Amino acid sequence: MAKRRGASRFSKRGRRPGTKAQLPRILVVTEGSKTEPGYLDGLRRHLYAQGSRVAVDIVKLGAGASPSHVVTKAIDRVGRADAGDEFDAVVCLVDVDQHGSDLQQACDLARANNIFVLVSNLKFEVWLLWHVATSRRARSSHDLDSEMKKHGLLNGKTMSLKFPYQRYTHAARTARQTWTECEPGAVGPDPSTAMPWLVDLLTGDRRISDLR
Repeated sequence: MAKRRGASRFSKRGRRPGTKAQLPRILVVTEGSKTEPGYLDGLRRHLYAQGSRVAVDIVKLGAGASPSHVVTKAIDRVGRADAGDEFDAVVCLVDVDQHGSDLQQACDLARANNIFVLVSNLKFEVWLLWHVATSRRARSSHDLDSEMKKHGLLNGKTMSLKFPYQRYTHAARTARQTWTECEPGAVGPDPSTAMPWLVDLLTGDRRISDLR
């Protein structure tokens, strides 16, 4: 991963002496309006039941949102935070899909503002599929949609009520076998995703304090 610039105003959260300790808090801005937010909500509930104590705030955009738009939305959201509404880490979830050169611009903008962009190639459904499968061959967007239906992982763009969130470790293992780095601000091979990096934050396997 490229060296990050010094802490910006987007990593300003701190603990005042004598105040009650708060949960680490992560802002996640997603390109999708249903699938990614739905997955994150289900995963955080599962991890909370397992003892995770990381608060996650989710901002969802919608179809047609470019990676640069996602990052700009994150910058705007954090810029409006007051002293009691700050974040320990800011993450954006984007796809390669049809975005082309805008993806690199988004990664550069994020890096300049201490924001972590996690890219899924070809799209987020790759990460969902790896909860139940280990195949690492490239698929078209249409084929990935078909796999979601085949395995009953999505109802359209909405998460299935029976989605196996508990298999996130299986998905992370397959993702790392495909792309060892799984790092923010980079595009891996097709298929790949940097989602294991975020999972490590949520489970405590990666310390938020080490990001600064």
